[in-house]
Amino acid sequence: MSSPPPAFVQIAAERCSGCGRCVAACRQRIFTLEPRGRRKLAVMINRKPCDRCKRCIENCPTGALFTAPS
Repeated sequence: MSSPPPAFVQIAAERCSGCGRCVAACRQRIFTLEPRGRRKLAVMINRKPCDRCKRCIENCPTGALFTAPS
């Protein structure tokens, strides 16, 4: 039986408050905040170094981050 595909963090932009907690929590520095209209939103700048620790998810106060199969 094969193992499930690895999960990667996804961002639900409509739920992101732009607080930057994911940016601060990520040891691999895969997030940044970018201006989107009148707000700033978290965006992933590189998924590859993600070690799937889920610290970003645990620190997101709005639940905008979640895991999904790659």
